[in-house]
Amino acid sequence: MTGRVNGHKWQPWRPRATAGQKIEILHEQVDILQERIDRLHALVDQNEVSLRAEIRKTADGITSQIRQLESDLRGERTQASQVDARGFGPIAFGIVLTGIPDELAGVTPGGWLGWLVVAISGYWIIRVSPQWLRDYQLALKDTR
Repeated sequence: MTGRVNGHKWQPWRPRATAGQKIEILHEQVDILQERIDRLHALVDQNEVSLRAEIRKTADGITSQIRQLESDLRGERTQASQVDARGFGPIAFGIVLTGIPDELAGVTPGGWLGWLVVAISGYWIIRVSPQWLRDYQLALKDTR
């Protein structure tokens, strides 16, 4: 048969204890208090280590999330700027299709500068169309 007994080493004052016995009891109580303080120190140190590890783990997770958000934000900015830059060519071509201003057409004899602008705009549209079409298809997939 096994069991557990709760006992305390703490000794109360005895009513008829001599001064020497009281001093001995005080020494024992000091030793008991020292043991308790040592156990509390060990427990506090253990808790401190585990809390610091948890804080470090949480901080690393937050740092990782911040880096991911920064990366996503940079990617969105880059994508937005690419779409805006690609839109310049079709806009320019649209302006040319509405008509080359007389001032621009009259700069060179024969109006070759106006045709040069039309040719550059046509080249730009041919060059950008596949990328624009891919971005457009990705945008349609993202909205679904």
